[in-house]
Amino acid sequence: MQIESSGPVATGTLAESARTGAPIPRRGLAHNRNFVLLACAQGISNVGDFFFTTTLLVWIYELTHQAGAVGSIWVAEYAPIFLLGPFAGVFVDRWNRRTTMLTADIARAALTLIPLLVAGALRLPTIYVSVFVLGAFSRFFMPAKAALLQAIVPEEQRGQAASVSQTLMAISFILGPAIATPLYSLFGPTIALTINALSFGVSALCVSLMRVPREQLHPYAYQAQEANSQQGLQLVLREFQEGLTFVRKTRTLLVLILVSLLAMLGAGALNSLDIVFVAQRLHSPTSLYGTLMAAGGVGVLVGAVVCGLLGKRITPKAMVSWGVMLLGIGLIVYSFQTIFLAAVILNFLICIPRPDSTLALGL
Repeated sequence: MQIESSGPVATGTLAESARTGAPIPRRGLAHNRNFVLLACAQGISNVGDFFFTTTLLVWIYELTHQAGAVGSIWVAEYAPIFLLGPFAGVFVDRWNRRTTMLTADIARAALTLIPLLVAGALRLPTIYVSVFVLGAFSRFFMPAKAALLQAIVPEEQRGQAASVSQTLMAISFILGPAIATPLYSLFGPTIALTINALSFGVSALCVSLMRVPREQLHPYAYQAQEANSQQGLQLVLREFQEGLTFVRKTRTLLVLILVSLLAMLGAGALNSLDIVFVAQRLHSPTSLYGTLMAAGGVGVLVGAVVCGLLGKRITPKAMVSWGVMLLGIGLIVYSFQTIFLAAVILNFLICIPRPDSTLALGL
């Protein structure tokens, strides 16, 4: 079988070295063609996601002026994580990783535009349904991307790769909301939804250009089955049960998952209701919502840098614990603000110790 090259740091070379026992050549991530393409796909898609989410929150608030309607976006976005998240990885392990990512990207590009095709009373429920289905496809995209990253990046460079990922996420957090609200004020939701659809298209193009050995794209197809009689749903359920058992018996992993879950719930609720906070508590136009969110993105970026500097002096456990505590105190102070500038400054400060920065280091 022919092994495809991926530039100076070829994935094929890594696979060949693993089989022969020869020394594996190491160069920086910037020379890893596959990683650069994957990082570009992630960065562009992340900007589109924040662009899309910010626009939806402003759009729904202007349609309804109801906190409940805005909060329902959070339910639609996070419900797939609980309903599909525990099962998705088991299925993704059996599928071709590139095919899974391409299918998810193409489907999400189409789903993003659906709310523009309906009007009147159907528009709001259509937005909720599209967000839910978008989240469902993301549940399959994310584990496929994580597995592909493990295949194309050597183990000793994965920490650096995670740092790049966090930095891209923080930059997207800044750019997406900062650009979304002014464009929405000028052109309405059409531009934002179109940009998000195009970002998925660019992501699919980058993934399709990656050159990865077929056995790493679809390792399950090259593995011998333990028992031919155990197929289909029975085998999936068995592996799912094994995964739950492993998590239950691994205390550190269980605690990290619980902390991540609580942080995700809090962050999701806060991000969804911040648009209401801007309009009703800060008495500011909704066009400034993006500025408030962008300040939080700058805080996340600074937090990632601070975590990197403190990582050798403070244990990940202490960093996560202090980060969660400081975030909680900051949110209490933030909730009492009535001046927009003070809220912007506080949102920047409380996002510095956000768990998505500290947990990345801890994991």
